[in-house]
Amino acid sequence: MRNLNWWILVTVWTGLACGCGDSEDGESNRPVASTLEGVEPEISSPQPAPPRAVPQTPSAVLRLNLQPGRRIPLLKTVQQTLIQKMPQGDIVNRDWLEMLVTLRLEQMTEDGRRKLSVRYERVRYQNEIGGQTVSFDSDRPTDQLPAVMLPYRGLVDNGFAFWIGPDHRILEPVGFADFLKRCIRDVPPAQREQVLNAFANSTEEGVANFVDDSIGYLPLADHPVIEGETWTRERSLSRPVPLFIQNHCSLSRLTDRIADIDIAGTIATTRTFGEQAGDKQGEVQVIVRGGHAHGTCRIDRETGLPLHASVKHLLDMAVRQADGREFVQQKITTTTVRLFPEQSMPNTNAIQPASYEQSAENR
Repeated sequence: MRNLNWWILVTVWTGLACGCGDSEDGESNRPVASTLEGVEPEISSPQPAPPRAVPQTPSAVLRLNLQPGRRIPLLKTVQQTLIQKMPQGDIVNRDWLEMLVTLRLEQMTEDGRRKLSVRYERVRYQNEIGGQTVSFDSDRPTDQLPAVMLPYRGLVDNGFAFWIGPDHRILEPVGFADFLKRCIRDVPPAQREQVLNAFANSTEEGVANFVDDSIGYLPLADHPVIEGETWTRERSLSRPVPLFIQNHCSLSRLTDRIADIDIAGTIATTRTFGEQAGDKQGEVQVIVRGGHAHGTCRIDRETGLPLHASVKHLLDMAVRQADGREFVQQKITTTTVRLFPEQSMPNTNAIQPASYEQSAENR
């Protein structure tokens, strides 16, 4: 069979050579079989296709990148719903706080530390408890405010500064105590301590943790990250009860302009006595049974600040009174931060507060 295949191949090759037409020197008229005698035919094998270029996974260093002196307006909204399970029925308390804030890079050192300032341009606050609502809007100033609302008026045109390290960790605040004093400057002296404690408790998440909500989801390490990579950021809240939150961040999408981060967090169990450390133990015990958080953050790669971030925390607590009675609390907090273009700032009235989320939708 091999000889037959060889004969067919030679015959075909001879026929092709004879049918190619005459050449100028008559080479085509020579017998072809004699030239193939004793020569092993070469059968050309198909050439392998060039290897395809393997697309590289995009990577980027996500960092805070502000120009010195440039004002970056951010709009932060905090909605809180506190549900107390009582024998006579649920008691629901709702808070809504909106702040238009400008962030500015004031100073930078050679070792990568940066000093940033925060200034509150506009504040809106609303509290609803037991069917009664009190509110404040800095765009509609009024002298008829209860003492507990005066610190929100004191926020306007007020601010503080803070240092952060190259790993985006907060190193130290600057002038925060004076900032709080200016917040309560219109409160009658006899009520200042009480009002300050209440204000600090209710605004720990809204005011003092503004920094964490703005840059707290960036990677700690200054190295490139790729889609699918995860890192962990931790934060602590001291008021109204101590909380330790561990957020797991995952880079879900990366382009030349934005970075999308998915956030999933856990809240550790803690317990405290009284309103502050040092109070007489045994009066009121607050037990944090745990909780979780979830949300997303879209980072503007030009500045490293959120174009839009929304994170929801669900916290389960138990309050045990001195007489042994205990009731359950559930706290739902939704925090939203978004970049607010400077050209839109004169028309700030166009922003309307979001409606309260129904507790059933947040469970």
